[in-house]
This record gives sequence, structure tokens and C-alpha cells, in this order.
Amino acid sequence: GTDGARLRARTLAADWLQRPPADPLARAPEVIGARVNAWLAHYDFFAASADDHFRQRLMTRILIDARSLAAMVPCPNHDHRALTAYKGLLACAVAGVALHLAGAR
Repeated sequence: GTDGARLRARTLAADWLQRPPADPLARAPEVIGARVNAWLAHYDFFAASADDHFRQRLMTRILIDARSLAAMVPCPNHDHRALTAYKGLLACAVAGVALHLAGAR
């Protein structure tokens, strides 16, 4: 919960946003789901106090990943990997609804 940890998390996310790995594992549905779920679950900690440019890039990437996940379902595997992918997709859907409701106020 320290500022150092916050900045380290932001640096890691910014590095990912700048140069996403070409490794096929990084594009696996369960990995995408885990990543977007973590980013959204910890958004207040590492991103809420970031500059607008970082937040915009992060949300754009989450949107891209959410669309990728949606295109990949139903998952071919019916195990913990599928659950992780669906969890990420659900987190994106909930975040989208929350953003929509916040904008409607």
C-alpha cells in the first residue's frame, strides 16, 4: 500500500501498454482475463491517481482485451482457465456498466 508500490505497479502496467509481449501465452484467454481482472480490481490503488494519458491508455487496452475475450468465448476448455477468462470478461462488463452509470449522473 505504499507510494513506492503504487508507482512500481503503474510502471509495470505502463511498460505492458507500451510494448505488449508477442508471446502467444500473453494472448491466451485465461491470461487476458487474469490481467484485466487484476488491473480493474486494483485500479484505485495504482491508476486512479495517475495522469489522464496513462488512464486513457489503460482503459483503451482493457477495452481491446475485453473485446478479444468476448470473441474467444465460449472457451474450449471447461476448467479453471475458462473460469479465469470469464472472470476477466465479467469484470470488464461490470466496469463498463459502472462507467456508464457514473457518466449518466
